[in-house]
Amino acid sequence: MSGRKQHYIPQSLLRGFGDKKKKKYQVAVYTTQKPAFVTATDGVAAQRFFYSKPSDSADGNSLDDQITRFETYVDQAFRELRTGPLNTSIDATLAAKLVTHLVERNAHIRDSFQAAVDRLLTSLDGATSSTSTVKKVFKLEEIEHNKLFADEFDKFYNKNYFKFMSQGITKPIAKKMVSDYSKANSDELANNMMSGMNEMISKLTESIPETIKNAHNKSLEQKDSPHAREEALAGLNWTVSEPPISELILPDCVAVSYNDAGEAQPLIFEAAVEHKRVLMPLSRGRVLVGTKASVDWSVPASINNDAASSSLGFFIAGAVEQDFQKLSQSIGSVVQKKIEHSIPNDISTKLS
Repeated sequence: MSGRKQHYIPQSLLRGFGDKKKKKYQVAVYTTQKPAFVTATDGVAAQRFFYSKPSDSADGNSLDDQITRFETYVDQAFRELRTGPLNTSIDATLAAKLVTHLVERNAHIRDSFQAAVDRLLTSLDGATSSTSTVKKVFKLEEIEHNKLFADEFDKFYNKNYFKFMSQGITKPIAKKMVSDYSKANSDELANNMMSGMNEMISKLTESIPETIKNAHNKSLEQKDSPHAREEALAGLNWTVSEPPISELILPDCVAVSYNDAGEAQPLIFEAAVEHKRVLMPLSRGRVLVGTKASVDWSVPASINNDAASSSLGFFIAGAVEQDFQKLSQSIGSVVQKKIEHSIPNDISTKLS
């Protein structure tokens, strides 16, 4: 039966970065919000009902039940990878299945979507902050120059072509009629648009978190469908290596992917066909490495920097150390850069 506190990064992975004290493993958690702190793994990377409510029966089939049962496979895989030989080929199917499961089940993907939506809604809110702003953004006093309007008007006119022509209204005449109306009533139109947009933004702000959660859960439940990412990862060469640094950290995205230029980002961000090198820390001293046939298995010395910057909210380490505290300053930088590139701060450029 599933519990209330549900881990989106399994404790079997978290324990590889901690030390056992009495009956529990302790890890250090680094965020941008507060100084690093040490806590037991049972309280890290977990949320109340992250996947689903508890089942009513012992043999329940909720999403958390399914994930909990799969963790038997995950636990065994970690034991083998942490104790097996280094720098030898390992089962690509096993590695691909494990990595895909871990990167797709966690909160990083939900929180990244939420961050993108927050930026979009903030930008929309700025574009509808006043009557004058709305008039400017949507070109209500020169609406014929609004590309969005022009495209929609063309569709509307073409759909109702015979109705317009039966009254002798050609497309240029119809467009001028709408333009003149918009110009004469721009204040009223702007106020109506502001009211509608503000109401829409308010509703979206309330509903988006649940929408993202439901979409994420639905994708996790489709376990029997063909999985492009897992198939692509199974096409890589896999091994377990020791890093060229003394101690690894675990990013909240779990695995990091590198492109041809050596740039790192969360694995979940990269299209399946573009995987060149994938790194997933297994413990403080071991990392799972997957590469294309033409790429060697070497682990870059920048792995901790790359893991920290690819994290969104936190990363895990074995202890509180000054070097790790410095790394925490880069948390969220890769995700933020991706979002800023995709969603302009001034969305009016996309609307007009």
